[in-house]
Amino acid sequence: MASTAQSIRKRLPGSAGFWFFIAIDALLFILLFASYAYDRLGDAEQFRRARAALHPVPGAIGTVLLLASAWHAVRAVHAAREEGAGVAGVVYSRLVLALLWGAGFLVCMSFQYAGLIGAGAGLTTGGFHMYFFSLTGALLVHLLAGMAALIMIVRRTTDEGLRDGKYLRFIESGAVYWQLVVLLWIAVFALLYVW
Repeated sequence: MASTAQSIRKRLPGSAGFWFFIAIDALLFILLFASYAYDRLGDAEQFRRARAALHPVPGAIGTVLLLASAWHAVRAVHAAREEGAGVAGVVYSRLVLALLWGAGFLVCMSFQYAGLIGAGAGLTTGGFHMYFFSLTGALLVHLLAGMAALIMIVRRTTDEGLRDGKYLRFIESGAVYWQLVVLLWIAVFALLYVW
């Protein structure tokens, strides 16, 4: 057991190819963030007025929910690395909790979208709204992809599945992607709600 734990600590979670995908995906968001910053600095007053119409509560609650979800995903990976009876149940429950917290985030964002759209905001109502809907829309696509990955992992989470050598890489990759989604949301939240 000690040698298995040591070998896990000596490598990145997931696969090298998956980390390349994560890096490219993060780079694309960084370019979007830079574009937002450039445009915001060019028209700070319009961005400030449009941002004032945002209700920060759904975004803040969504942030807490995603952080809780990320914690459960990490705990699922830690549990999957253990051996013994009942491990599959722990992994399964942690992943389901991660999914539920992620679904809660979707509910929060639906309230935010409904409020903005109800007030007449859209992609064409100004630079801030274009970025708001583009950044959060891209993030929501990533969130849904992450939830789909977690659902696939949950379906494979059995005592038999845990013994499959590929399962650990599968759950690690899913959790890494989920952490990326959470980190991206924190950056989006800071740009759109705070700055």
